[in-house]
Amino acid sequence: MADQIDNTSPRIRFPILEPEQFRGLQLPFLQKSAPAAIQAETFHSLQHRLDEMLTALDARESDLYHVKVELAEARVSFQRDREAMHDMERRIIELEDIIEKQRMTINLQSRTISGPGPAIPRTKPRAMSCGFSTQEHHPFNQEGPRVSHFQHVFSQPPPKFGLASMQTQANAPAFGRIQAPPTSIAPANAGIAAFMSPIDRLNAFLPPLVPSPAVEEKLVAMSSLPAVAPEGSMVMEAASLNGKDFTAKLKALFKKTETFGQTYVSTPDATVDDVIDSDIQGFLQACSHPSALPTFQRDPKSRTLLLIKAINLYLVIKVLHVCVLFGFDTTADSEIEQMLDLVFPATSANVRVIFYEAIRLQVNRIRNKPLFCNFYNKRKSENAKSLFGYIQHLVQRNHPTIWGDFVELIEEAHSLAIIMFSGPYEFHMRFAEVGDLFDMKTMCSRKTGGICDTMDPRTLMKSCYRVKLGIAPTIVFRDNAAPGTDAMPTIFVGDVLLMPPGSEAQ
Repeated sequence: MADQIDNTSPRIRFPILEPEQFRGLQLPFLQKSAPAAIQAETFHSLQHRLDEMLTALDARESDLYHVKVELAEARVSFQRDREAMHDMERRIIELEDIIEKQRMTINLQSRTISGPGPAIPRTKPRAMSCGFSTQEHHPFNQEGPRVSHFQHVFSQPPPKFGLASMQTQANAPAFGRIQAPPTSIAPANAGIAAFMSPIDRLNAFLPPLVPSPAVEEKLVAMSSLPAVAPEGSMVMEAASLNGKDFTAKLKALFKKTETFGQTYVSTPDATVDDVIDSDIQGFLQACSHPSALPTFQRDPKSRTLLLIKAINLYLVIKVLHVCVLFGFDTTADSEIEQMLDLVFPATSANVRVIFYEAIRLQVNRIRNKPLFCNFYNKRKSENAKSLFGYIQHLVQRNHPTIWGDFVELIEEAHSLAIIMFSGPYEFHMRFAEVGDLFDMKTMCSRKTGGICDTMDPRTLMKSCYRVKLGIAPTIVFRDNAAPGTDAMPTIFVGDVLLMPPGSEAQ
């Protein structure tokens, strides 16, 4: 069977080649390929490719910058959340201590009440008697008229314009009508006088300094007054100021605070800095940072900046605010507060003009009243003592000229406050917070001899430098009396102390 298969299958025969015959064969897989020719690119094509690569590099750098900013903001937010948690834990511990003390007090009181006490004699019951009171028994209503706490112009009687009082149905005598007591015995404003402050009660019995109430609502020119002003009056020249005028006044004020801090700052002393009161420590921590306060006090340069910041912060909160006028007239205080509560950032310009014009009238009305000068001098003294109590361990208290310069600084700040709120002007002041990114439009880097002094503002802004201490406030201004003043330009750029990116305030 195998022999038949071998006979029928065709046989393939391959030629037998000798080794010498391989030398003449040209096999394709043994041939070497020739090198390809390199085509030279032109200058324009290379320039185009370089521009594309630079554009892609700029896009990557921009993305990297935004990622760095987001990462830094996340770190700052995490730090704030951690500090908030620590504050809440500290507050919880304090509340638990208070609750424990209250519980002990309640237990002690309950034990005292439950103990045996003196016997109280019981009175004998008496028969019930009824009686009727007629008009003859009670001729007058013993309860005085209800007076609102907020007395304003609409609750005052209308003007008489020099006319004699006419007999009307309300005041004409009639048969059977009970006559009111004489004015000398029961004055008409007896119910209102019970709710008046001592200063208002004095103002009600003193003659006005001006001939008519209409003059009290505007500034009095110097030329229309005598050479010697009446005692207790505050006279200022009526003037219309703009943003440049307030810029010059604010620069002069904050320059004076800086000079005061550099002149009278004391040398660091751990024995004095570590034993300050809790109120002073809380105020200084609000000026700087809770964890950075010891560092600011130990370093002489940062100690000066901390003193300047403390003075500026107190002036902004307590003096350069309309609250510096509160306390003289409770009616004006309540109305000014109500108008300020109704002003929002999105309020239209027409509504703002109405509100700030009303505030201006209230301020000029109370500052032209008698005894306002005495009240304002007392307020200056109070603010001076309070501020000096906060900074007393940061200054040379025994310096012979420190109190004179300090009083001059307080006087200038209070004079500027009167000017600021005597017109339809609107101010907003804000200190840069610790950790804010540097913005060259609203901040100015303070030179302290560090690496930040060699960089321009654009480089500091691009390098993500952050605020370590906001020294002076950034102030924006609007004149609501001028038409088309929706925007609030920046009239004063605040100084800041910067720290490199990635570092924390310590």
